[in-house]
Amino acid sequence: MALTEKGQLLLSDLRPVAHALSETLQNAKLSANRPVGKLRLLSPRSAVEQILLPALPEFSKKYPDIDVDITVADTDLQLPAAEYDAALKIGELISSEMVAVRLGPEKRQVVVGTPAFLKQYGQPEHPKDLVNFPCVRWRWSGQEHAYDWEFHDGRKWFSVHVKGPVLLTDRQLGLKLTLAGFGLCMVSSPDAQPYLDNGELVELFPSYCPLYPGWHICFPRQHYIPKPLRLMIDHLRRFHVGT
Repeated sequence: MALTEKGQLLLSDLRPVAHALSETLQNAKLSANRPVGKLRLLSPRSAVEQILLPALPEFSKKYPDIDVDITVADTDLQLPAAEYDAALKIGELISSEMVAVRLGPEKRQVVVGTPAFLKQYGQPEHPKDLVNFPCVRWRWSGQEHAYDWEFHDGRKWFSVHVKGPVLLTDRQLGLKLTLAGFGLCMVSSPDAQPYLDNGELVELFPSYCPLYPGWHICFPRQHYIPKPLRLMIDHLRRFHVGT
């Protein structure tokens, strides 16, 4: 049976529509198999540099349609009250209401100063002597009071309320001030290690600074975990832990 002239014209008009519909369905099928979405993370600067930045290029190459939105803040926001999918936290700051996935080994906080500073001011023999030395202090963003430096004597933890003319919310800036000879500071060991290795900094009280739980990615307990978050957790685990 042959088409009439009108039928042939109608078929000619419908071919582009059918082709476009077929292409749309094919793209939809591809999108269904390719993860898409937005992942909102909250992280301290040191965790961004130590955990996220090394792993992000590979993640973005593998999942180009997942937008990773990172808020960098040295603050202890509680996730249910904020608009984030997950946060990077050290072990001691994880509440029982959160699921925490370990992303690396245990870590230490270390007290450091430059050789020139220690030559000028002398070297404290015990952590409690720090009250007599200028220190670069740190506080959580949104809080008024400085963080008291914590130590362990082999039996129990104790705190030292250090003094100094500068109070910061950015530990990386505090490390830079210490490198400039401004005072002593307490930072995470990975941040200080390059400067300890090249002799720019000297570590104090290593026996009073034990290991503690390192970085974790945390999220609220819930029945459904967004696919972008699940993929990021799996990627970070493989990248940093090997599992």
